[in-house]
Amino acid sequence: MKPQFAIYPIALLIVGSGTAQASQPIFPAEVADSVWWTDLAEEEPPLWRPVDRVNHRSRVRLSISGISTLRVIIRIDEDLRGRFRGRALLIKRRGGRSTDVTERRFTPTIEQMAHLRAKITEAKLWTMYPEHWIGGENDICVDGEQMVFERADGEGYRFSEANAQCTAPAPLLEVARMMIGISGVPRGVAELLN
Repeated sequence: MKPQFAIYPIALLIVGSGTAQASQPIFPAEVADSVWWTDLAEEEPPLWRPVDRVNHRSRVRLSISGISTLRVIIRIDEDLRGRFRGRALLIKRRGGRSTDVTERRFTPTIEQMAHLRAKITEAKLWTMYPEHWIGGENDICVDGEQMVFERADGEGYRFSEANAQCTAPAPLLEVARMMIGISGVPRGVAELLN
C-alpha cells in the first residue's frame, strides 16, 4: 500500500455528537471529513494548533476506532526538557455512547522513544500531509478499525490515517503495536489491529 493524497472513500461512522469539541475541533478542517469520529474523548486536546504545542517539543497520538466497541487513544508528549509522558485511554462504547473510560498514565524511556522513532521512519509515516493510506482501485473495505496517527512538533502538525485490516501496510501496524506496547495497556488491545 502507498500513502495517497486523497480522501479515503469509505462510509463515515460518526461516534458521539461532537458538541464538546465544537469550539476546538480535534482535527483541522482539511482532514476532519476523512475521520470516522468527530470526538476523541473529553479532555483530549487538539494537536494541530500552535497553541497546543506550547511547552512541548513534540506530541504524538494514535487513535483507533471502528467496528469494535472499544476505542483506544494513546498520546505521548515530550516536554521542553526532553522528558516523555504518556496517556492512554480505553473507551468502551454502547449504543454510540461512551460507557466506561479507563485511563493509564505511563512514562516512556528514551530507548523506547528512539526505537519508536526508528519504526516511524521505517514505516514512512507522515511523508506527506495529509496522508491517507488507501487500497487498490478495485479494493473494497467494509469494516475494520480506523487508525489515526498525529504528530505535532517544531515542524508543525502531521496527520496520517489508515484502516488496520484493509489499507495499513505492515510497518504502519508495527508503529501502532509499538505505541500500544509502550503504553502498557492490556495485550488484547493489539488484537484490534488483526
